[in-house]
Amino acid sequence: RTIKYVGISVPLLYISSLSLAVLLIQKIKFKGFFRAVFYWPTMISFIIVGVTWKWLLGDNFGIVNYLLELWGMEPIRWLTDAIPSNMAVIAATIWSRAGFYMVMFIAGLQSIPDSYYEASEVDGATSVQRFWHITIPLLKPTSFLVLTLSMIDTFKSYALVYSLTEGGPAKATTYLVQTIYEYGFQKYQMGYASALSVILFMIIGVLTFIQFKVSDGGEVQ
Repeated sequence: RTIKYVGISVPLLYISSLSLAVLLIQKIKFKGFFRAVFYWPTMISFIIVGVTWKWLLGDNFGIVNYLLELWGMEPIRWLTDAIPSNMAVIAATIWSRAGFYMVMFIAGLQSIPDSYYEASEVDGATSVQRFWHITIPLLKPTSFLVLTLSMIDTFKSYALVYSLTEGGPAKATTYLVQTIYEYGFQKYQMGYASALSVILFMIIGVLTFIQFKVSDGGEVQ
């Protein structure tokens, strides 16, 4: 369950934060305001984020289901069905963290010299070609940092998930850190909890090492 959560959340965090950064470095009105709006969720406690999303998606009291019923649609069991509850956790994770990584991408994008884009425009490159052949390669160090931090962040996710679903329904959103907490501080099986903690450390270490090797440590070739 944890691997699935990380495997879906990390790519979506990367895409959403990069998309926001690309949009918010353009010459648009109220650019600073929009940056602040998208960054604001990162300043909220994970527990508050979980409680807020629970208030929005609650089966009997949630605003979303209330609006669906107003429009003549059937309410969705967002937090009491396995697939919707996992979707809710992933959506809340992206909403709360995308702004943080957006700031990193904005810094990376602004560090790319304009001369590369001007030269490619003279050569007749389209905006899509400039993005794939200039922006993405020169963002390699930032991409490496974002992928590594977001992977570690999602692997150790606990407060947001617990305050939103409490690990339910039927353990559908009980991930590794919550399992470590339950065995260590509820069942008092400290040895087993310690073993799980070491396994978590090894998984994160191995995945970070693989990312480091694949991306050559974020170096631009």
